[in-house]
Amino acid sequence: MEGDKVDGAKDHEWDRLSDCWLLGDKLQSSSLQDAVADALCSKMRDEGRYPLGVHRKAYAKTASSNTLRQLAVDVAAYKWTEQSLKIQQEDSSWNTFFFDLAVEMKGMSDQDRKGSGPLSKIGCAYHVHGSAKPCYMAMF
Repeated sequence: MEGDKVDGAKDHEWDRLSDCWLLGDKLQSSSLQDAVADALCSKMRDEGRYPLGVHRKAYAKTASSNTLRQLAVDVAAYKWTEQSLKIQQEDSSWNTFFFDLAVEMKGMSDQDRKGSGPLSKIGCAYHVHGSAKPCYMAMF
């Protein structure tokens, strides 16, 4: 149901997709970031697995309040198990990440966590473009 591994080996596609999102951030290409967000969501939906480590890059290499961070928080809030928390390696981005996670989970019940919450949304939920720009899907 979750994990960064396929048949016991690390699935590097999560890292590559995160790196592509970061490249889009550096290039200031919201279309690239949005396409990568869609690829991340498609991979989660198609494989039924979730990236346990996306928060590391999202919090270490991005500014606050972005859609990659929100995706990382939603994955943790809705898909991490107690074991997932135990295997996380501490890094300098933990304070901000866990604060954001606590805010997301405030008031959530166990029943809420059994669903997929925002992860089940399709469309522009994790897109950068906002209301000021059209979605890349409408442009191409």
